[in-house]
Amino acid sequence: MDEADPRTRLEPFQALIGEWAIEMTHPMLGNTVVRGRTTFEWLEGGRFLIQRAVNEHPDLPDSLSVIGVTEGENDLTMAYFDSRGVNRTYAIGFDGTELTITRDAPGFAQRLSAKLGDGGSTLSGVWQLDEDDRGYRDDLAFTYRRVVRTDRTMGAAEREALAKGIVDSNRYMTLGTADADAVPWASPVWYAPASYREFFWVSKPGARHSRNIAVRPEVGIVIFDSTVPASTGTGVYMAARAEEVIAADEIERGMSVFSQRAVAQGSRVWTPDDIGPSARLRLYRATATEQFVLSAADERLPFTLE
Repeated sequence: MDEADPRTRLEPFQALIGEWAIEMTHPMLGNTVVRGRTTFEWLEGGRFLIQRAVNEHPDLPDSLSVIGVTEGENDLTMAYFDSRGVNRTYAIGFDGTELTITRDAPGFAQRLSAKLGDGGSTLSGVWQLDEDDRGYRDDLAFTYRRVVRTDRTMGAAEREALAKGIVDSNRYMTLGTADADAVPWASPVWYAPASYREFFWVSKPGARHSRNIAVRPEVGIVIFDSTVPASTGTGVYMAARAEEVIAADEIERGMSVFSQRAVAQGSRVWTPDDIGPSARLRLYRATATEQFVLSAADERLPFTLE
């Protein structure tokens, strides 16, 4: 996608798409925990993101926000409207992990830092307020928890959003292989997705999973967050065909994807010179033939993403 296209700036926000339950506290309400609901959805065309929020306390407003690039500008903004009649404009950013929102209004400055956790199933943060340049203090604190349908009525968009959040927020996938005698083996590999169907990694050709792929390319893949509490986990399951990447143009493309992901996560730049016959590593690829998402209700539901 062209970098000038505003949808490029909004791509990380895909991890927020869906419905979330809210728990929040506010200094003026003491220890009261207020609950509510919020949704994120794309406006048709994908150039704006719409957030709607409803709260279960009369002193906290319901709201609607529109996020996107304002015409003639380069930066993302959030236009906020609420049931009190308040209308404000904020600067906003999201890198797929941390959401930041700021408003430097004289006498009433605001800022937020919120982070995704639990494999993309929670978003927690604290709004801070600076009134009359007296310094920032904590204001509204909240945790969003992703709402996952407990039956097979979960729609395609919800399944896709859940799957994207899992793939985007994790770093390792479990690769299931088998040898010529069908003896199974499982290996964790650090992955770089070219899409939600195509995944690259590097391994030694003599590693057991690499040798298995050479004789039996059919593999199974699971991506999940192992740190979440029991009975709350979600995951992506895939049946796929795996292979060593040999063609020069595909090596160039695959190593570009791999390097970009590595650098984004604090590692070094990788080039085609790092793999191949004269190096100890090779480039591998898995292309999904079937895709499933495991919901928090322990249901494996099919989805289709490219």
